[in-house]
Amino acid sequence: MPLLAVRNLTKSFVTRVLFSGISFEVDTGDHIGFVGVNGCGKSTLFRILLGEESYDEGDIYFGSETKIGSMTQSVTDADKSLYEYTLEVFSELMGIEDELELISRELNSDCGEARRERLIDRQHRLTSRYDDLGGTTYRARTRSTLLGLGFTEEELDRSANTFSGGQRNKAQLARLLLSNSNLLLLDEPTNGLDIPSKVQFRRAISKTMTEDKSVIISTHQVRDIDNLLDHIIIIDNGKLMLNASTEAITNRYAFDERPMGEPVDDAIYVQRSVNGNKIIMDNNAGTDTPLDLEML
Repeated sequence: MPLLAVRNLTKSFVTRVLFSGISFEVDTGDHIGFVGVNGCGKSTLFRILLGEESYDEGDIYFGSETKIGSMTQSVTDADKSLYEYTLEVFSELMGIEDELELISRELNSDCGEARRERLIDRQHRLTSRYDDLGGTTYRARTRSTLLGLGFTEEELDRSANTFSGGQRNKAQLARLLLSNSNLLLLDEPTNGLDIPSKVQFRRAISKTMTEDKSVIISTHQVRDIDNLLDHIIIIDNGKLMLNASTEAITNRYAFDERPMGEPVDDAIYVQRSVNGNKIIMDNNAGTDTPLDLEML
């Protein structure tokens, strides 16, 4: 069963139909680009999937093993450092640490034989759970993820709410990447990021795109993500215009650049510039060309 299946989803606002008849599936390991102009309904669809907004018609099915995660809109823990704020994603591990500390203290006291046996049993079960969840490495992984996203050691101790909007987006991304979610929803994740931060984002998210995690990235800034994806969904004028793997797209179409003056009669789309013509054409020759998502 897929992690997520959407069937004939429709959403309207008063007299405007935002989108209708939207259907797609997400399987384990899919890395999907959800592409469309601003206002086509990408963010609304994400809120529907998260249960934050209603829809008019259709069905949404989640697999029994699906754990969905998303980037929230703001950092509100002003009294916590960036490092402490990011560690909150491991609240279960920190709770286990606290309980193990209490058990250790009680075991060092005169608690009685029966009570001691129960405490030791509980200690063993908690320790096993702690190890299974990566308790010995989560703090190092948190620090490494934040540094990998471009934060400095000094910034890790800075109040989370003192950062710019782009930096807060990176803090949200760090929490999401460190979570145990296997279906990640990233809504315009590069908004507010400068060029170096976008590079760091691509590096960080590419490490997360493993066979056991699925990612849906919603964006209109396709240059930021086109090389991260293996599937493209495009909504235009409220309809699903494309739902295909990048392999299927490049098998059908070839993407090329030609100097000015060179014939483009075989092109089905031409993007002209002073430097030449970028074209899309039917891939009758079976040419292997990289996908140009912006041109598509």
